Amino acid sequence: MLEIFICEDDPTQRKNLTQVVENFIIGQGLDMKVALSTENPDQVLMAVKENPMPRFYFLDVELGRECTGIDLAVKVREYDPTGFIVFVTTHDQYTPLTFKYRVSALDYIPKGNFSELAERARECLMDAYNRHQQGSPQKKFLRVTDKDQEYVVDYDDVMFFGYDLTERKITLHSNQRREKAIHFSGNLKDLEGLDPRFYRIHKSFVVNVDRIQRVDRTTNVVYMENGLKCNVSLRKVKALLAYMADR
Repeated sequence: MLEIFICEDDPTQRKNLTQVVENFIIGQGLDMKVALSTENPDQVLMAVKENPMPRFYFLDVELGRECTGIDLAVKVREYDPTGFIVFVTTHDQYTPLTFKYRVSALDYIPKGNFSELAERARECLMDAYNRHQQGSPQKKFLRVTDKDQEYVVDYDDVMFFGYDLTERKITLHSNQRREKAIHFSGNLKDLEGLDPRFYRIHKSFVVNVDRIQRVDRTTNVVYMENGLKCNVSLRKVKALLAYMADR
């Protein structure tokens, strides 16, 4: 089931778009549903935070609030990095911002002609549905909190977990935040059991074996795909190489 969220401040536009989407889903027999149709971006964000998963979003760029549709999309991407986002608006001057903030929009549809908007909305729904059905296996996400900020990280983006003795916290190194690790409370032993790709190579490190570029046996250092590196204990080198060969 692919859930659809609609955030539009104009009640008439919201009602019409919701009806177009629901009629299309019924007419095509798609495994989709409009799970939320609202004018309030906070409701969208709250729902995304409470249950992160890939979704489809129709976002009005101009929501009549301090938070624009693009602002909302940036926040949504923190919890749903692979979801489908379509912007609708009366003006196109905001288009460059979708590239600036890298929210990866599926389309950017003007409101001027509702028939055209409806047609393009249907095309986007069909495109997203096919991608969702034929795409890669269901992704897994890790949800952690660093101070007051909550993060949702795709397992695929994890490079490795370390243990910071100073802060006595786990450090998560990922592709999403190469310049800065995420610190959170936890136990490395719990993390190595999360998924087969997470493998304990040292008392202070659990790596994503699918993201290892090479293992240097002379220095006992593991090099990751994004350039980061971590130590592997001498007694774990042989076992690590065997584990990688079996995957």
